Amino acid sequence: MKTQQKHLSLGPEAIVELFNPARLEIFESLQVTGPASAAELARRLGRRVDTLYYHLKKLQRIGVVAVSREEGGQGPGRIGVLYRLVAMSVTMKLDLTSPTAREAWAKGSSAVLRLADRDVRAALESPDARPEGPRRNLIVRRYRARLTPAELKKANSHIQELQELFTSRSGSSKGKFHVITTVLTPVE
Repeated sequence: MKTQQKHLSLGPEAIVELFNPARLEIFESLQVTGPASAAELARRLGRRVDTLYYHLKKLQRIGVVAVSREEGGQGPGRIGVLYRLVAMSVTMKLDLTSPTAREAWAKGSSAVLRLADRDVRAALESPDARPEGPRRNLIVRRYRARLTPAELKKANSHIQELQELFTSRSGSSKGKFHVITTVLTPVE
């Protein structure tokens, strides 16, 4: 089995393929819990296994997911197929002069925000949701401020720290699942 890369850089067309909500869910599941069979992913995500195969093939085609074969699938001596991530994080350089790249980012943003909306709605129905206090786990806020270049650098540093914290916890079996969605954008 190949060693997992830390980061994978994708072109705009591949990013559009990745930022389908079902594919993002598969990516996140593999990121958090590690390699899994299609049946295991279906159980985790509450989806039908036959629909996941289509998305897994798309993720393989763009180079985000790889297949591993391991003993133990479907009975003694059988070989099972496990899907794993090629890299724990995916990036795309945004070329503002490219309409294709801009559209890829916009589609990615829409998919991420749809998933965030679904996560918030589910959390609001959960008895574990805590919107206040030192152990709060449900926050929905929007801030708008004028930032100097030094303050923008500081904000980006904090965002990077959060990304590193969440990435470092991928694969951990301790703690409860949490998701954080970050959007930072200049506005007129």
